[in-house]
Amino acid sequence: MGEKSFSLGPIMLHHLDHLGEDDFDVEEMFTKTSSPEGAISYVTALKEDANALFKLRDFNTAFVLYNKSIKCLCVVMCAISDDTQLCEVSLELKDLAFSLHLNIAASAIKLNKFNDAITSCSLILESNKRNVKALFRRGVAL
Repeated sequence: MGEKSFSLGPIMLHHLDHLGEDDFDVEEMFTKTSSPEGAISYVTALKEDANALFKLRDFNTAFVLYNKSIKCLCVVMCAISDDTQLCEVSLELKDLAFSLHLNIAASAIKLNKFNDAITSCSLILESNKRNVKALFRRGVAL
Protein backbone atom coordinates (compact mmCIF):
# COMPACT_ATOMS: atom_id res chain seq x y z
CA MET A 1 0.00 0.00 0.00
CA GLY A 2 1.54 3.30 -1.10
CA GLU A 3 1.70 6.26 1.23
CA LYS A 4 -0.74 8.23 -0.94
CA SER A 5 -3.53 5.74 -0.29
CA PHE A 6 -3.75 6.29 3.49
CA SER A 7 -7.27 7.18 4.55
CA LEU A 8 -8.03 10.27 6.61
CA GLY A 9 -11.57 9.04 7.17
CA PRO A 10 -11.09 8.28 10.88
CA ILE A 11 -9.60 11.74 11.52
CA MET A 12 -12.31 13.54 9.57
CA LEU A 13 -15.16 11.57 11.12
CA HIS A 14 -13.78 12.07 14.62
CA HIS A 15 -13.65 15.85 14.29
CA LEU A 16 -16.84 16.30 12.31
CA ASP A 17 -18.70 14.21 14.92
CA HIS A 18 -17.32 16.45 17.67
CA LEU A 19 -18.23 19.82 16.16
CA GLY A 20 -20.29 21.65 18.76
CA GLU A 21 -21.92 24.98 19.37
CA ASP A 22 -18.55 26.40 20.43
CA ASP A 23 -17.24 25.64 16.93
CA PHE A 24 -19.49 28.03 15.00
CA ASP A 25 -16.40 29.94 13.84
CA VAL A 26 -14.96 26.74 12.34
CA GLU A 27 -18.00 26.26 10.12
CA GLU A 28 -18.17 29.96 9.24
CA MET A 29 -14.50 29.92 8.24
CA PHE A 30 -15.28 28.04 5.06
CA THR A 31 -18.02 30.48 4.04
CA LYS A 32 -15.77 33.48 4.74
CA THR A 33 -12.92 32.28 2.55
CA SER A 34 -13.35 32.60 -1.17
CA SER A 35 -11.99 29.18 -2.05
CA PRO A 36 -10.77 25.89 -0.61
CA GLU A 37 -7.22 27.17 -1.13
CA GLY A 38 -8.05 30.22 1.00
CA ALA A 39 -9.45 27.97 3.70
CA ILE A 40 -6.32 25.81 3.66
CA SER A 41 -4.19 28.96 3.92
CA TYR A 42 -6.27 29.94 6.95
CA VAL A 43 -5.64 26.53 8.54
CA THR A 44 -1.92 26.84 7.82
CA ALA A 45 -1.83 30.31 9.39
CA LEU A 46 -3.58 28.99 12.51
CA LYS A 47 -1.00 26.20 12.73
CA GLU A 48 1.87 28.67 12.42
CA ASP A 49 0.35 30.84 15.18
CA ALA A 50 0.03 27.74 17.38
CA ASN A 51 3.62 26.74 16.61
CA ALA A 52 4.83 30.18 17.75
CA LEU A 53 2.81 29.89 20.96
CA PHE A 54 4.20 26.41 21.60
CA LYS A 55 7.73 27.75 21.25
CA LEU A 56 6.82 30.45 23.80
CA ARG A 57 5.66 27.64 26.12
CA ASP A 58 2.01 28.77 25.96
CA PHE A 59 0.93 25.16 25.59
CA ASN A 60 -2.71 25.71 26.49
CA THR A 61 -3.37 28.33 23.80
CA ALA A 62 -1.35 26.32 21.29
CA PHE A 63 -3.45 23.24 22.13
CA VAL A 64 -6.67 25.21 21.52
CA LEU A 65 -5.40 26.59 18.19
CA TYR A 66 -4.16 23.21 16.97
CA ASN A 67 -7.59 21.73 17.71
CA LYS A 68 -9.32 24.58 15.91
CA SER A 69 -6.97 24.08 12.96
CA ILE A 70 -7.71 20.37 12.59
CA LYS A 71 -11.46 20.98 12.84
CA CYS A 72 -11.22 23.65 10.13
CA LEU A 73 -9.16 21.32 7.97
CA CYS A 74 -11.72 18.53 8.34
CA VAL A 75 -14.55 20.88 7.33
CA VAL A 76 -12.52 21.95 4.28
CA MET A 77 -11.65 18.37 3.30
CA CYS A 78 -15.28 17.33 3.65
CA ALA A 79 -16.42 20.23 1.49
CA ILE A 80 -13.94 19.54 -1.30
CA SER A 81 -13.97 15.74 -1.17
CA ASP A 82 -15.49 13.89 -4.11
CA ASP A 83 -14.87 10.59 -2.36
CA THR A 84 -17.84 9.56 -0.25
CA GLN A 85 -15.60 7.13 1.65
CA LEU A 86 -13.24 10.01 2.60
CA CYS A 87 -10.29 7.87 1.57
CA GLU A 88 -8.34 9.81 -0.99
CA VAL A 89 -6.95 13.24 -0.21
CA SER A 90 -3.87 14.99 -1.46
CA LEU A 91 -0.53 14.21 0.11
CA GLU A 92 -0.31 17.85 1.23
CA LEU A 93 -3.58 17.66 3.18
CA LYS A 94 -2.64 14.30 4.69
CA ASP A 95 0.68 15.70 5.87
CA LEU A 96 -1.05 18.78 7.31
CA ALA A 97 -3.60 16.65 9.18
CA PHE A 98 -0.89 14.36 10.59
CA SER A 99 1.26 17.34 11.58
CA LEU A 100 -1.63 19.00 13.39
CA HIS A 101 -2.42 15.83 15.31
CA LEU A 102 1.21 15.32 16.25
CA ASN A 103 1.29 18.92 17.50
CA ILE A 104 -1.94 18.38 19.44
CA ALA A 105 -0.33 15.35 21.05
CA ALA A 106 2.85 17.26 21.91
CA SER A 107 0.96 20.12 23.54
CA ALA A 108 -1.43 17.71 25.29
CA ILE A 109 1.55 15.88 26.81
CA LYS A 110 2.94 19.19 28.09
CA LEU A 111 -0.48 19.88 29.69
CA ASN A 112 -0.77 16.36 31.15
CA LYS A 113 -3.83 15.75 28.94
CA PHE A 114 -2.66 12.26 28.16
CA ASN A 115 -6.00 10.97 26.86
CA ASP A 116 -6.06 13.75 24.26
CA ALA A 117 -2.52 12.86 23.20
CA ILE A 118 -3.42 9.17 22.95
CA THR A 119 -6.51 9.98 20.86
CA SER A 120 -4.57 12.19 18.44
CA CYS A 121 -1.82 9.63 17.97
CA SER A 122 -4.29 6.76 17.63
CA LEU A 123 -6.16 8.62 14.89
CA ILE A 124 -2.91 8.96 12.94
CA LEU A 125 -2.04 5.32 13.52
CA GLU A 126 -5.41 4.21 12.13
CA SER A 127 -4.30 5.75 8.85
CA ASN A 128 -0.57 5.03 9.05
CA LYS A 129 0.51 2.31 11.46
CA ARG A 130 4.19 3.13 10.88
CA ASN A 131 4.17 6.80 11.87
CA VAL A 132 7.12 6.86 14.24
CA LYS A 133 6.29 10.17 15.91
CA ALA A 134 2.73 9.06 16.61
CA LEU A 135 3.97 5.77 18.06
CA PHE A 136 6.51 7.58 20.24
CA ARG A 137 4.11 10.26 21.49
CA ARG A 138 1.37 7.74 22.21
CA GLY A 139 3.92 5.72 24.15
CA VAL A 140 4.94 8.78 26.17
CA ALA A 141 1.29 9.56 26.90
CA LEU A 142 0.60 5.96 27.96
